[in-house]
Amino acid sequence: MVKILNMTMIQEHLADDANKLDGLGSAIIGVTHSGYLVYDYEKIVRHFESHGMEREEALEYTDYNVVGLGGEFANWVIISKLNDIL
Repeated sequence: MVKILNMTMIQEHLADDANKLDGLGSAIIGVTHSGYLVYDYEKIVRHFESHGMEREEALEYTDYNVVGLGGEFANWVIISKLNDIL
């Protein structure tokens, strides 16, 4: 289950071992029940586009350098559509 919170509420719900992805605070959309940050994939892509990347470059960069950081021990969640979890 994911709680949708405003940014001021997020800090109080974070797990002690939660990591924040540097520079991607605007892509945070909530916190899991376990206290890990939930990021919106499209907002991450748009962040990189706003820093001068073309769409395809931003998608590739996000997949390799952000999503690729994940894996079995990731303590954050990235979703592509909010409807996927509601």
